[in-house]
Amino acid sequence: MRHAPPVELRPAGLQDAPALRRLMRARIAQAGSTAAHPSTAAALAQRMSGPRPEIEGVIAERAGEAIGMALFFPWLSTWQGRLYLYVQDLYVQSEERGSGLGRRLLGAVARAGRTRGCHSLLLAVATSNAPAARFYARLGFRCLETERLWLMPRAALGALIRAPESRPRPSRLSHRRNNRTPGLLR
Repeated sequence: MRHAPPVELRPAGLQDAPALRRLMRARIAQAGSTAAHPSTAAALAQRMSGPRPEIEGVIAERAGEAIGMALFFPWLSTWQGRLYLYVQDLYVQSEERGSGLGRRLLGAVARAGRTRGCHSLLLAVATSNAPAARFYARLGFRCLETERLWLMPRAALGALIRAPESRPRPSRLSHRRNNRTPGLLR
């Protein structure tokens, strides 16, 4: 009986951008999201470079082939005064699911966070992705129902950018105070 080669985890580097993009596209296809347009490999490599990369990752390989990934970046909660790592993408090829690889990838991300003083991991799950929600709950993640994500579409962002800066409008209370008839309500 022949055994499969072991799965190796390592930090993702610039050279992994094409494989990471392939895994992102597989994740998008599996989710059935036809509207998604993932980063190009070149754009992903650019965001992963420099002294303070915008995104980092862990890649899982079997015999040199990428079979899983976790992409993350630091996120500061000013309300809590704590640094978190936000897991942007976690993906394991379907034939590797149930092997513990997703847990291993998140463990690698957690260890990277600990070296930076991060308090915990944070991630989002599509409301339609019940299997992922169950997986994260089994690992100890809790669903935060106190907040909702809001996204400003590109057109609205452009309109906001083009809008002239304006002076703050006076509050209703100050407006009433300024328009009082002298001697009234003294």
